[in-house]
Amino acid sequence: MSSSTSQSPVHPDFIPVNRRKRKSRATNPREPPLAAVQRVRDELARDDGWLAQCQQILIDAPLARAPLDVLCLGLGSPTASPNARAQLAFLLAACERLSIDRAKVSLYDPVFTPEDRMLFSELGLQLLAENKARMRNAPGASLPPAPGISCY
Repeated sequence: MSSSTSQSPVHPDFIPVNRRKRKSRATNPREPPLAAVQRVRDELARDDGWLAQCQQILIDAPLARAPLDVLCLGLGSPTASPNARAQLAFLLAACERLSIDRAKVSLYDPVFTPEDRMLFSELGLQLLAENKARMRNAPGASLPPAPGISCY
């Protein structure tokens, strides 16, 4: 065995190498959350009429004729999850089509981040501090999470 400390006693030909620092590696700038949600809304609108079909189903529903409050539970973090972004984009498009004021849309999920909260504020949506699904008195719609964007 050689006296060199840089070689492994089991594999004499192995020489450990320190990892290079990647100072020059460019990082891609992250898309702003509001722009990301708008991009997904545009993608949903272009997808062979799927969004229009869903909106028509909502329009034909009996509750669509009454003023609605909307409660969205378990959305996930739209700043971190493409599926949550797709669900939020669908929610916004549906509310727009049904003429539901965004101030009447309440969201709750314990995973919301400060960045999510800022996004909801920019969109004019209400954020609940706790799950109030059982405390509802007004007519409304509750939206559970939908399948991911790959299902659309």
